[in-house]
Amino acid sequence: MTQAAVIQRVASVAGNFSDAAPGHRFNLYFPIWRDDWSADNNHKKAAIADCTGVPPRVADLLDALRRRQDVLFDTYAEGLRISALSTAPFATGLGNEHPVENGFAFLTPYGLPYLAGSGVKGVLRRAAEDLALLPEDYCAAASAAPTLLDVWWLFGFEGASGAWWPLTGKEEKNLPDEAKAGRAVLRNRFRVQRARLVERLDLPAFICRVIPPGKDRTRYLADPRQFLNELDNLRGGIQTRGALTFWDVFPRPPSQGPFKDRLAVEIMTPHYTDYYQHGGTPNDAGQPNPIPFLAVPSGASFDFYVTCAAHDLPEQLRQSWKPLLQAIFDHAFDWLGFGAKTAVGYGVMCLDRSAEEARREAQRAVVEEREREEAERRRREQDAGKAAEERAAFESLPESEKAFRRFADGLAVLDTNGPLEKDRYPDFSGLVNALAEQAQAWPDAAERRRAADLLTDAFDRFGWFAPGLKPDKRKKQETKRRRMVADVRAGSIGAQPGSPDD
Repeated sequence: MTQAAVIQRVASVAGNFSDAAPGHRFNLYFPIWRDDWSADNNHKKAAIADCTGVPPRVADLLDALRRRQDVLFDTYAEGLRISALSTAPFATGLGNEHPVENGFAFLTPYGLPYLAGSGVKGVLRRAAEDLALLPEDYCAAASAAPTLLDVWWLFGFEGASGAWWPLTGKEEKNLPDEAKAGRAVLRNRFRVQRARLVERLDLPAFICRVIPPGKDRTRYLADPRQFLNELDNLRGGIQTRGALTFWDVFPRPPSQGPFKDRLAVEIMTPHYTDYYQHGGTPNDAGQPNPIPFLAVPSGASFDFYVTCAAHDLPEQLRQSWKPLLQAIFDHAFDWLGFGAKTAVGYGVMCLDRSAEEARREAQRAVVEEREREEAERRRREQDAGKAAEERAAFESLPESEKAFRRFADGLAVLDTNGPLEKDRYPDFSGLVNALAEQAQAWPDAAERRRAADLLTDAFDRFGWFAPGLKPDKRKKQETKRRRMVADVRAGSIGAQPGSPDD
């Protein structure tokens, strides 16, 4: 029986770490040790299989990290976001030390698989250099293919990389003939492109970026051709950062199928171990050596985020860097792959068109919502302005006209709420009493007559007495109402209108 290298009581209390992230189980709690702390090599595959599950809590953490990246990316002014699906298993960090000989790259402290941003940059730089030097070999349109100067602006100048740079005599001597032929082709392509780069208007700006002030810069600015011709010797002393920044990628295992929320166990089977490792003669009688290793299964989701310091780019690239980078991603998906073991088909990806369409739809929805909010804001501002104008116009009216309008508005509210029942009749009484009280004090007889007519029409419509009164009280209240109207018409200042409850 094998166990993790922890106190067994701790492992028992922790449920053998079944709820831990796969990276923690693989690196910290790997169950391959015997009681004497020697590794049980016959238990490798089973031990790796114990590390493949992604518990719900860990899956939620992974989704939260991916959402956080998505939200943070939206705060950048310039960037490109690419969603992809793996069409083959993905492995990375196989060179990390581990009891099963092949490690895996997990991000501390989360214990989640990830592809480092530096790895993304390396693959895309290689893709960009392929398109720059060999566009016709990959059927790349001239407008979609970058030049080496574009690569240097975007990815930075790294003189140590590039198969077109000349080798030392010792390096070339140890190189196979096939590799020498390939480097010769790239070297010739570089010479052709170097002659074209002299015509680039942004070459002087790049010289100023990588060459410090002094005689050399002055000489190269006077004749940029000299700078390109001497790059073979200068390249070791030039290091400059590109405008692009590449984020770490968190692959999301498939959400359905046999590998739902799980990693996968892959097998590599080296042959001829005696020949390669022990100096024996090659033969077919040797025993193959199956080696299990961890991988992210095909069908996993990958979101690539690239931000750009566009202010560091020349004007031409500020407008074209996104289409160029999109073409570079397409080339990397079609020809290179990401992660380890890409030469044997691992790490192959394709554009996730459904995710891209969903993102565009979400962006359209956000834009539409913002437009609706802006339209609503403008409408509220217009309504507020209109209301302010109406209030100002109302305040400029004579007091009698204000009273008439308040009375008409109050009656309109009573009309819209249906028949005037007993519980709402006091509202009507308060309305007519308020107009009567004001109108009795008006000196203008025409205005008082108008008020009296309005009161009479209102009583005829809503009733001279409250609903539900006994006959004697009805007559008494109607008499008071008619006397109040007569007082208004006559201008009897000393008269008091009836109580709202009358």
